[in-house]
Amino acid sequence: VSPPKPPVLRRMRMRRKPKAPRRFLAEVCASLGACELRRLLRSCCRPLRSALRASRRRTTRPRSLQQRLAHEGFSMTPSPFCADGFFVGVSDTLSCQEPKLGESLLHLSGEVYGQEATSTLPVEALRMAALQKF
Repeated sequence: VSPPKPPVLRRMRMRRKPKAPRRFLAEVCASLGACELRRLLRSCCRPLRSALRASRRRTTRPRSLQQRLAHEGFSMTPSPFCADGFFVGVSDTLSCQEPKLGESLLHLSGEVYGQEATSTLPVEALRMAALQKF
């Protein structure tokens, strides 16, 4: 008995060819649908947002952290899936030189560190699993 063949993908109109195997795209399309597949491919083409994680040992008040980052030229929004994670943007778009998180005093003192938002997910998953055991 041969394994079932994935459904055939109809031609999708996209500006750039997706960088994924056609068979994978066909399987994803079968489970998500064509509209959701388009949304997924569009979101994969967008650039990543800058993110940071606050050190629990060094920072106890996220509100003061937000004020100090704003003072250095950053805007901060909380990550929806990580209590210590934040998305960072530049608050002053009129300045000639964009501030860099790695050169900020908060980063050099160890209060925050740059970490991609998806890298915080395993820690949160392990934390939730540990809480469910007890």
